Amino acid sequence: MATSRDDIGVVILAGGLSRRLPGKLAMEVDGQPLLLRVCENLARGRPAVVSCHDTLPPTLRASLPCPVVRDRFGRRGPLGGILSAIEHLQNALVFVAAGDAPFADASLIDRLSALWREGDEALISVCRGQAQPLASLYDRSALRREAPALLHRSAGVRVAIAKLKHRLVDIEDERLFLDLDTPQDFGSLFGRAPMPPSTADKRSAQAREV
Repeated sequence: MATSRDDIGVVILAGGLSRRLPGKLAMEVDGQPLLLRVCENLARGRPAVVSCHDTLPPTLRASLPCPVVRDRFGRRGPLGGILSAIEHLQNALVFVAAGDAPFADASLIDRLSALWREGDEALISVCRGQAQPLASLYDRSALRREAPALLHRSAGVRVAIAKLKHRLVDIEDERLFLDLDTPQDFGSLFGRAPMPPSTADKRSAQAREV
């Protein structure tokens, strides 16, 4: 039976340490924390899970409309975060996104899902010749099949993609794939310096997580 291309969950990765822009996921973008903006832009009624290595600031965690799960594989890169998150979803397909991509939205999910064919295990977005594995659509069962062995070898997402029956999809809108890695990135996109998270958000108090 063909996989339903409409049965899609969303995985948002909020994992890696941000040494160049600390606390970026809680920084305000258009009146709301960056991570909340990403969640709302992408989910649009679809089930979503945020995967993170570290505890999120309590006020940020409380603002999110979806569950937050701990990356149970530690710091093994995005693949560990993906595998941790998909265990909390039941959808046939999952769209994987970075938590610091302020312009990613559900239109990209819709476009990829419309192109999904029986037998596909991944549709990988490509922009200006660059693959965007953290803005792509995957078969959840296929990821569960391949990812554990790859994690054992400390392999990454691109190695996992090579194991999947995948196709490349050219996407022209570069803004969909922009992320915020530095204060300069923030300034060039929003015309101002980033506003740091509040002192309360910097405290190490544990947020309630799945």
